Amino acid sequence: MSITSESFELYKKNLRLMVPILIAIIVIGIVQFVYALSVLPIFFKRIRPSIISPFAIYIILSLTVIALSPIMVFGGILLTIMEGVTVIMCREILEGRSITFGEAVKKTKNFLFQLTIVGFLVEVLTILVSLIPIVGFFIDSFLRTIFSAAPVLIILSKVKALNSLRLSYSLVKSLWNNEGIAVIIIFVIFFVAKLVKGIIRLVILILGLPYITTLLTYYCLKHVYTMK
Repeated sequence: MSITSESFELYKKNLRLMVPILIAIIVIGIVQFVYALSVLPIFFKRIRPSIISPFAIYIILSLTVIALSPIMVFGGILLTIMEGVTVIMCREILEGRSITFGEAVKKTKNFLFQLTIVGFLVEVLTILVSLIPIVGFFIDSFLRTIFSAAPVLIILSKVKALNSLRLSYSLVKSLWNNEGIAVIIIFVIFFVAKLVKGIIRLVILILGLPYITTLLTYYCLKHVYTMK
């Protein structure tokens, strides 16, 4: 069996691996709702373009991204932390031990600072590139793909945040050389999640992000790809 199919079988048999990301998305949704009601009306109160042109639309969209950036950064950090929780749960399952979500959260505390830094840096970087017209979505998804292994490396190899970003590129490159379809799947999940909105996006994130983390954790542990 391939890496993608083996990791998918692991994921399918242990759907509780979705719990950390599901909880993160619920929390982010609540915070977004409160933020939208309290902050965004103030931010956009004075924005009244007299002429609707492609440039005006681009400016409005850019301002929208800037207005939402605090919530996006918060979401990125929380998702990265919960990806760390997923890594610990996946590792324990692969090593034949039972673990609850609460126990995994406790074990993640030692890595909280490094995961927070990674979540912040990746989210700020992807927010900036998303402002680039036309190709912004593509670059955003590409960066998320090459940095997707950073939480896995922080937990499994105990590396620092900046080093995990550098090593994540090496790990994803190694995975590409071993089984390119796995990297393509990761990229497609990020790209489609960025492209669509609403309930479809939520479903993709809830199902897709835990699988990405499971795939990368499985690859690290089963294919002896520990990095420091």
